[in-house]
Amino acid sequence: MRGRLLLAAALLALALPLAVTSGGVALARDPLESTDPIDRGMAEAKGLIRLGRMDEALTKLRALREANPTNTRVTLYLGKQLAESGKPDEAIQLYRESRERVEDVGPILVDQARIHREQKQWTEAVETCLEYQTRLGDRGSWVENELESLIRSDRLGEEALGSIERAAAAHPEDRGLARLFVLALFYNGQGEKALERAAALDRRLGGRGDALVPYAALALEKAAFDQALGAYDAALKLNLEGERREEVLYRRAQVLRKERRLDECLLAYDALLAANGSGRFARPARLEKAQILAKELNRKEEALAAYKELLGTVQSGRRKEDIALADQTRLAMADCALLLQRPAEAEAIYAQLADSARSPEVRVEALFQKGEMLFYQGKLKEAETVYYQLTDLYPTDVWVNDALGRILLIGENVAGGNGLTAIAQAAYQRRLLQYTKALGLIDEAIAATPTANVSDDLWLDRTRTLLELGRAPEAAASADTLAAQFPESPLAPRALFEVAEQWSALPGGETQATALLERVLIKYPNSLEAPGARAALAAIKAKGKESSFDAQSTPRHGGG
Repeated sequence: MRGRLLLAAALLALALPLAVTSGGVALARDPLESTDPIDRGMAEAKGLIRLGRMDEALTKLRALREANPTNTRVTLYLGKQLAESGKPDEAIQLYRESRERVEDVGPILVDQARIHREQKQWTEAVETCLEYQTRLGDRGSWVENELESLIRSDRLGEEALGSIERAAAAHPEDRGLARLFVLALFYNGQGEKALERAAALDRRLGGRGDALVPYAALALEKAAFDQALGAYDAALKLNLEGERREEVLYRRAQVLRKERRLDECLLAYDALLAANGSGRFARPARLEKAQILAKELNRKEEALAAYKELLGTVQSGRRKEDIALADQTRLAMADCALLLQRPAEAEAIYAQLADSARSPEVRVEALFQKGEMLFYQGKLKEAETVYYQLTDLYPTDVWVNDALGRILLIGENVAGGNGLTAIAQAAYQRRLLQYTKALGLIDEAIAATPTANVSDDLWLDRTRTLLELGRAPEAAASADTLAAQFPESPLAPRALFEVAEQWSALPGGETQATALLERVLIKYPNSLEAPGARAALAAIKAKGKESSFDAQSTPRHGGG
């Protein structure tokens, strides 16, 4: 039995090198034993490379290629090894000589373009890609992606641009080349010509915005708003219909908003809504229009009407996004009503949302604002009850800290008094953006009750109001007074830190910010603000080092 097994093993060993089939699958043959001279030669070269004998391998590959000048595989492998062994120029020359001889030039051109890129030979890389495009078309979009990558690198000069232009002119039927020429013109700083070419290409493509809309998106990506607007205006002159036209109207309005041409922007949104008030772009158009009126133009009455119109289109929706938008719209309406000095209307909306909003985030915010409405009116006990309700129902929400702050303020001043009344009235005025009026109320209260329990709160509010008015030096003096008169108050480091934050955001304000932050760390090392002060100081120092490095590394031109 053992003898028969040994015999079978020996027969199997003899059979393996002979490309026996097993189950119809050919078993691998050792390339060195192949009868094909190309397979055998490639295998020998790879063996030499594995042994580190690159020069010998290259000699063998050169001879193999000389004997087989039309074989793409041999030429490509030789070129790759030349490039990897520090001979890229020889590899490029090999590929150039082989382009008219090999069976498949595609892989040769792809690798040649790669070597040009690695050698930072941008024009040559472009020309190689263009040769691929004009000879072979775009197999799998490789060449168009490669050319686009080269163009977007901002490294192409006039010579490469000229090569793309000539290729596009020689092959007018090639839409890919036409699109790439538009792209190259834009990146070469010739926006007007690029826009003209994009419009011409769009007409060739049937006038559906297929060239102009992507060009506008490219211009927006580079903040070239005039070019984007020009592209959208040109697209609107075409035969656009349906949703494509609505998209262009919507995107055009967004560009006008970015350019701060807000009245024109509102008209553009109105044009879209007139075209189709229930289309895909109608809802975001209504929302953005309302936001512009409320926040950017401060036209609260019109904003309130715009929000009501938006609410009418979404409040019956059952999708999650409909519910969230409806709740957020009501919040915005309440804010508009309050700023229009209609607190009862705002209070009613907040109370309704606190009870019925389907978005938890909106419900908790509305509950806090309901407490604020009571606080502004001096209804301290009722307000305190609402704040406690918030902390009980939503103990981990971001509004809890604000609610606890109000609870603490009211609890420390149970009897109320002029100081707390002034804080409540000033908070209301600040909410109405009436900062000067708020400052007057606070100053009157400080003068009338200089030793009240709430005096440190008044000084903190005074500091914050001055910051909101942009009067940083006076805010710093106010924070100093708070720290001097109430050194044990936890509000002292808070005031110093908040002033430091504004100073650090001002040009040249790093010195003042640093001094305030160091005071927080020295006088109040265990305060809640200490970690933030430490981090802010580190950021200022890091910024200073970067500025110093930039100044030292900037080359100086000219001289005496």
